[in-house]
Amino acid sequence: MAAAEAVARGAESAGFPPFIGIRIKPLTEVLRGRAMRTLDLFLTTLLTLTTAQATQATTIFTAALNAITPLETQITTAETALSTAIKANTTAAITTQATAIGTAEGQIVGIKANADAAFYLLLTADQKTKLTDFGTDFLDGRFGDIHIPGGGR
Repeated sequence: MAAAEAVARGAESAGFPPFIGIRIKPLTEVLRGRAMRTLDLFLTTLLTLTTAQATQATTIFTAALNAITPLETQITTAETALSTAIKANTTAAITTQATAIGTAEGQIVGIKANADAAFYLLLTADQKTKLTDFGTDFLDGRFGDIHIPGGGR
């Protein structure tokens, strides 16, 4: 995969452009499998994952994505209700919907961080070193938003 190879070359030469990375976010249910396959290929190429590691990584990230999807739906619903509450100047509803959004976003952060932690446990010492060499921003609780040092969010 060209993106992973470019990132690996950049790491070797310590020459990352200001914005580099990959975002894996399926926009529809139909694209979910493709998104997970892209993430699998990127990580396999970048970290030289074994077939077993790649399979386990796909399982981990797919389960996380499945857990996140209903939470994202809840956030969308709460944002709509929040907008309605703002227009009606209903303080109690504003507080309720804002709290619901914050709670769901917190749950998503936890799911992503746990997925990243489970993935990290799969790696060999050499793979962990390679990943660490990319910087602390690489696994930041946002699987699917793989950031490389020097890059923006």
